[in-house]
Amino acid sequence: IPIIGMSGSEEEGWECVVCLVDLRTARDFIWQCQAGHLQCTICYDKLGGAPSRCPTCNITMGEIRNRLAERTRDRATSILSSKLASIAAENQFMKKFGIGDNSADEFAHGHAEEVVRVVEEAEAAAEAA
Repeated sequence: IPIIGMSGSEEEGWECVVCLVDLRTARDFIWQCQAGHLQCTICYDKLGGAPSRCPTCNITMGEIRNRLAERTRDRATSILSSKLASIAAENQFMKKFGIGDNSADEFAHGHAEEVVRVVEEAEAAAEAA
């Protein structure tokens, strides 16, 4: 059984085809049918697991995990956690020494673009691996 990459556009490719949850936030396995349509573990189990049919293409789901999607999500989560810890430490330093007048929310908002960039870099690195 060939393992096919994520289906649809990049944004759609990260959604469970049943509940539409963003699978980048899922903590469990990411399942896919032979056509590459993704399901979260909760929906996969509720629909009956391997013998169930994909609601998008009606192909039997089988026991195919999309490990590339899982690794990409896990790498992005790890990198994001490190970056957020760094931002929090920098914010505490700034508050401790009275540098600037940013609140924690304003400080994190100022780094939102960097967080998005880090996630995109992790996705690209996982695809290249």
